[in-house]
Amino acid sequence: MHPNRIAWKLIKLMIVFSSLITLVTTAVQLWSEYGRDTGAIQSRFVQVERSYIDSIAENVWESDTGRLDLLVSGIIEFPDFRYAMVRDDNGGVLAEAGAPVDKNKIRKVYPLHYTFRSTNLKIGELEVVASLEDVYNRAWDRVGLILVSNAIKTFLVAVFMFALVYWTLTRHLDVMAAFAQRIDLTLPVEPLNLDRGHFAGRRDEMDQLAESLNDMQGKLFRSYEELRMLNNDLEDRVLERTKAMRNEIEVRKTAEEKLEQSEHRLRDIAEAGADWLWEMGPDLRFTYVSEGRELFGDEAMTSIIGRTRMESAADTDDVDKWESHMDDLRNHRPFRDFQYLRKSATGQQATIRVSGKPVFDDQGTFQGYRGVTSDVTEVVEAKRKVALAENQLRILSSAMEQSPSMVFITDFQGDINYVNEKFVEVTGYSKEDVLGRNPRLLKSPDTPHFVHNDMWAKLKSGQEWRGEIKDMRKDGTEFWAYATIAPVKDENGRITHFVATHEDITMRKQADIQMREATKQAQLASRAKSELMANMSHELRTPLNAIIGFSDSMLSGVFGSLGNDRYVDYVRDIHASGQHLLELINDILDVSAIEAGKLVLRPEPLEMKTVATSCLKLVQHRANEAQVKLFHHVEKDIPDLLADERRVKQVLLNLLTNAVKFTPEDGQVNLNILLSPDGGLRFEVEDSGIGMDDQGIEKALSQFGQVDSRLSRRYEGTGLGLPLSKSLVEAHGGTLDIRSRIGHGTTVVVHFPKERTILGDRTVKGEKPGVSSKTQSSDTDAEGEKLASVSDDHNDKKTPTVH
Repeated sequence: MHPNRIAWKLIKLMIVFSSLITLVTTAVQLWSEYGRDTGAIQSRFVQVERSYIDSIAENVWESDTGRLDLLVSGIIEFPDFRYAMVRDDNGGVLAEAGAPVDKNKIRKVYPLHYTFRSTNLKIGELEVVASLEDVYNRAWDRVGLILVSNAIKTFLVAVFMFALVYWTLTRHLDVMAAFAQRIDLTLPVEPLNLDRGHFAGRRDEMDQLAESLNDMQGKLFRSYEELRMLNNDLEDRVLERTKAMRNEIEVRKTAEEKLEQSEHRLRDIAEAGADWLWEMGPDLRFTYVSEGRELFGDEAMTSIIGRTRMESAADTDDVDKWESHMDDLRNHRPFRDFQYLRKSATGQQATIRVSGKPVFDDQGTFQGYRGVTSDVTEVVEAKRKVALAENQLRILSSAMEQSPSMVFITDFQGDINYVNEKFVEVTGYSKEDVLGRNPRLLKSPDTPHFVHNDMWAKLKSGQEWRGEIKDMRKDGTEFWAYATIAPVKDENGRITHFVATHEDITMRKQADIQMREATKQAQLASRAKSELMANMSHELRTPLNAIIGFSDSMLSGVFGSLGNDRYVDYVRDIHASGQHLLELINDILDVSAIEAGKLVLRPEPLEMKTVATSCLKLVQHRANEAQVKLFHHVEKDIPDLLADERRVKQVLLNLLTNAVKFTPEDGQVNLNILLSPDGGLRFEVEDSGIGMDDQGIEKALSQFGQVDSRLSRRYEGTGLGLPLSKSLVEAHGGTLDIRSRIGHGTTVVVHFPKERTILGDRTVKGEKPGVSSKTQSSDTDAEGEKLASVSDDHNDKKTPTVH
């Protein structure tokens, strides 16, 4: 290592500090220079705005490109300006000068305005770009100059500091260190002399340190001489004491032999006892434990020698108990029956009871303790179990007394041994009335004998019995109870008692009876309502048929013209209203028949392509009026469906009509008839209409429920179409599901089960049915034939139109 370590340390610290100061001052100076340069550039931008904007705007208005070139060239003559360009209001470049700058630039865009006929018009813009490259270059030049000058200054200061520290400090410290290493007490004293030189000046700390080292050397030599003399005197005394001790050893050996015989006698007595003896020294650590017994298996009692009682204790958290015990030990008082938990090295614990008394010598000096220790683990555990059992018995007794149910206990013969307060409260019997008696005193005459026979048969076999029975109070009133009776077995599995709980359920039974009666009345009311609707609907159809028939004859002019065009309009309205009312009554009849369970299906094989074409023809007129396109797709080799043709058409017409109703103009409705993966048939009616949320779907599937929409007002509706269609599909064993989202249209999927399909010669087993192309025209069917239009007064009695 370098001999001048202090000098080098100071130089390093000085260089680091100087470098930090240099960096900070350089950064502050550069920031100031940069702000001054950028401020100068900003002032030039302001000068351009004041001196050039109006001239450039006037020349742009006059389209004088020559003058504009001169002005732009003059702008880039400013220091640090590199590029200038004039654009008209359409973005066209009218004049530019200089080269564009990609980075390290300041860009300003000035809008150009011209006042024409008192109107301030924006006619273009001037873009000026200043480069910061020269600013950065000037800054780096300044950085280099500052760093070089500071580096030279730091070097000169470091050289001066090194020479100064070496001359005034480190060379003298080296002399002092060599002096301290040469000190030898066996050699003559050699004083320390420092050569401070001609420029040392007055005395300083270095001179004081040299004098202190000389004083220290003198004291060491004097102490060494005194120690040598004391050592010689001690050796003489040791020789004299050794001669005296030899005589004492002979006397003590005889006494020790007698003491050892007494100890053997005492040890044998201690080891033969159930407890063990112990001794502690003045430091309250065990010095002796009687042998012959072991704690926790392999751990011998002698393992606690040299340890305090607390080091082997497991319950030192009881501060008050241990503080009291330690106070007795510190004050040398006897103690009796101190009890604590002791832990072994293996983690086992035992409850220990200790008694001890202090031991003093002839002069009254405390020598320690002697005492006896007992293992009372089994006694304490027995007491704990008894207390726990008593506590559990007390809790159980309290729980039974506070139970909201009747609780009573009988012996094996069925005689009552215990009842709780709830039993007395509910039955009216006191405890003295029922103790020793059989629970049959609660038996109601209404309870059949087989119930009690079954109860006792299960209980005697060791099983639990639960059930509802009717009990009788002391005053003869009856009440219903839910009974739970369980046998109680001893450790040998023999039944000794029975525990029974009876919960009063009279209110619940009455509520059940009232609920069943209310349900029965509701069913009767519903049936009466359905029958009334059916009867009224039939009664209404008779006059409606007359109204529709006569109005149709009047429109057709069977008996001549009406004579006035207004009458024709009135009759047409009467005919349309009658038709609508008849269709409503037909729907009500269908709903009533379904609710009354009187709907009769007449299944027959249906060719689905024919059914689809027929339904599309009936809906086509409405689709044309609403400007909605109809498309349909029927898979090739689709099997026939075994179903009621009228009801299937009714379902399809309901779904197609609803789809057209809720689809805006230029929308489309698709009818797809497909073979399901499970072998059944699936109808899908898709529209691009308004869609519904979950709440709207639920409302649409309820009777007389209608989705409130502007589109729905184009045609009248009763709100029975979808729920009636769902009921008709379910009557065929199928399902109807609706998938919809607001603004994304609705898809209704009708699925008929496999049992409803008829596989004929057209379907080959194991071959996947083919798929035909969709019909792209709203006016043609699957065969390419023209779909017929249906007039407003068309009334298909076999397949009624549903709105």
